Amino acid sequence: MPEERCPQRAIGGSGPVYPRTPCNAPNDRPLYCPQAMERGRGEVRQTTINAWPGCVWLLAMIAIVAAGCGSPRKQKLPASISAEIGCVAPEPSPAGRAVGGTPASGAGKSDWPVFQHDGRHSATAAVAGPTTGTLRWTRELEGGIEQAPVTAADGTIYAASNGGVLHALDPATGQDRWTFDGGGRYGSDLSIAPAVLAGGSILWPGPRNMLFALSPAGELRWALPFASPVLSPAIAAANNVVNVNTTDIYVAELNGHLHALQVDEAGAHERWVSDLGTHDTLYGSPAVGTDGTIYATVGNRIVALRDHPSRAEILWHFDIASGSEVSPAVGRNDVVLFGTNDQFEYGIDSAGGLLWRYPRNSLSYSSPAVTDSGLAYFGDHNGFMNVLDSDSGCLVIRYPAGGEVWTAPAIDRDGRVYFGTKAGHILGYQFDGQKLFDIDTGAIVASYPALTADGTLLIGSSNGTLYAIHD
Repeated sequence: MPEERCPQRAIGGSGPVYPRTPCNAPNDRPLYCPQAMERGRGEVRQTTINAWPGCVWLLAMIAIVAAGCGSPRKQKLPASISAEIGCVAPEPSPAGRAVGGTPASGAGKSDWPVFQHDGRHSATAAVAGPTTGTLRWTRELEGGIEQAPVTAADGTIYAASNGGVLHALDPATGQDRWTFDGGGRYGSDLSIAPAVLAGGSILWPGPRNMLFALSPAGELRWALPFASPVLSPAIAAANNVVNVNTTDIYVAELNGHLHALQVDEAGAHERWVSDLGTHDTLYGSPAVGTDGTIYATVGNRIVALRDHPSRAEILWHFDIASGSEVSPAVGRNDVVLFGTNDQFEYGIDSAGGLLWRYPRNSLSYSSPAVTDSGLAYFGDHNGFMNVLDSDSGCLVIRYPAGGEVWTAPAIDRDGRVYFGTKAGHILGYQFDGQKLFDIDTGAIVASYPALTADGTLLIGSSNGTLYAIHD
């Protein structure tokens, strides 16, 4: 097929990251464009432009933005440039752009049934979260809590710690309804979560490289061993369901493999496994778009796959110079958020082209989240929770954390945001930037938060305490 033209003359992308204003560069030094992909083959080509024309173009774009950034798309201005020179998105309030919740892909009516709430990783619940930081209860578990809690349709909370025991907790008191011992401790500090299926079964990525299937009463139904630690299961989109009598899920391993499984009460059947075109380490859980496309971060790349009944097709991959240790998220218009260990957060379109990159100027251990209204949230090591317009990459607002942000956010229906920090604090903010509360746990907070049906905020600390915060 004919070679595609570079979608934007953005600095960076798959090539080396040069300074943001490279106009003193020698004429023979190229600027690298985002990758151009051959659809359906996963092949990556890199095109370049001469540095001098690129600098003229960049200065012209800066002049346009200086006249008023307003709406980069309307001005035909590549948002990657507008973000890097400080374009600020309009509507710095949630008024007129409802935050809302996103139903979990195939997850029934559970309130927060999977990692980051749903397959797209919106981390958003259609409930009002806490405003005062009042503790409803706390619960001590067997070890530090990096794992993320989830909730079932009946309100049961499922939470684990590095101690390797899954607890089913009463939402009103935090007391055990039952426990299940995974037979060992976790060997990693990943913020992983169980998945609650539509029929109430729980899939728990437990210790000893095992995926456990448990009944709502805590009885073991089956256990599936893997070659390396198992990450949070993702539930397939409706159009990827192969058999209506089973549930289709995607499970990633730390060794870089992604598995498609059909599961039911009797066991699990593997439909396919993909090495994602690389042999790098995988730290993030897969995200699933509304069209069924699967997105996974592995090594220094994000990979898009199409699910066929017996095989995975790599559609494209987008590479950077450094790695990624977080999960992706999929927003409206199929914009994919890619968090990395370099200085930028990336917005990528559904064809694998770079839409924008936002200079957070630090690495990030905070998986991004994108709401239905197009607000993209992610933390950074500079001590901020950032909120961008996901279509343009323009900054809307950011919240000071007083330390590195190691968690994803949890977002309520009114735009309130909750997260934790390496310095040990649990923070809540109104959308407009007013701080609601600041709880000092005295230990690192890396557990991804969740919101229950009545608006209780759940988040753990490495001190071994699970906090339930409710007005």
